[in-house]
Amino acid sequence: MTQTKKENLEQEQIQITSQFHSSYAQEAVNRSNLEASTEIDNHQPVHLTEANDQEDLLDEQGQSVKKPQRSCIACRQKFDSHQLLRFVLDPMGQLWVDIFRKAPGRGANLCFKQKCVQLAIKKKAFSHAFKQNVLHPSIEDLYIQIVQAIDRKIFDQIALAGRKRTVISGLNLLESLAPKLKLLICTTDCALSSKEQIKKKINCDMVDFSDSQTLGHLLGKDKRVILGFEELDTANHLRTLLTYRSEILAKPSF
Repeated sequence: MTQTKKENLEQEQIQITSQFHSSYAQEAVNRSNLEASTEIDNHQPVHLTEANDQEDLLDEQGQSVKKPQRSCIACRQKFDSHQLLRFVLDPMGQLWVDIFRKAPGRGANLCFKQKCVQLAIKKKAFSHAFKQNVLHPSIEDLYIQIVQAIDRKIFDQIALAGRKRTVISGLNLLESLAPKLKLLICTTDCALSSKEQIKKKINCDMVDFSDSQTLGHLLGKDKRVILGFEELDTANHLRTLLTYRSEILAKPSF
């Protein structure tokens, strides 16, 4: 990849936050509100997202059963389905990320890794998987589409955590609940002094993501620069998604 293409990709990565996060945050809030109203109407939780896709599956007797596994079309390794990206085709044969794994029809699965994205393009693995010619975007645009899809899942997780009241914000409250926190998300527009203050007083992982206006909107509040998560399952799921995001956004290796 030439230096110019690398610079263009980096600029497009920056634009992901400013251009898409606001609308994705609103979608996450809407889904969270719908899920909450569904719980009230039916007197039981109905999960509209894959918030709990890492939990054990149970049979009719309540016994744990093996989760379905899928193969990455690039490296051919098998993983639990939630550990892979699912792609589908539109009627025109254009490739799209099916982030919630809900779209009907044939799908193709891919690792959350740059090298697998590159290999899938190089080997024409999508065409083989769908048994037809596939119109896929450039590899740079495909990276961006993948990151946008991951961001939507992250927003859903944050919005659902807000509904469960397991998200902590406000420096004083974060400090007072420090022993209970499992993960901190800090916005990219957070003041360095605030980040340093939190790091000194709270001993847990901190990851940079999104902007203060978007995170505040997810929780129905004003701007929020740092969010703390005290529920272990939510923290682990967010940590995994943020790791996938970092892998895709890493410096291109070709």
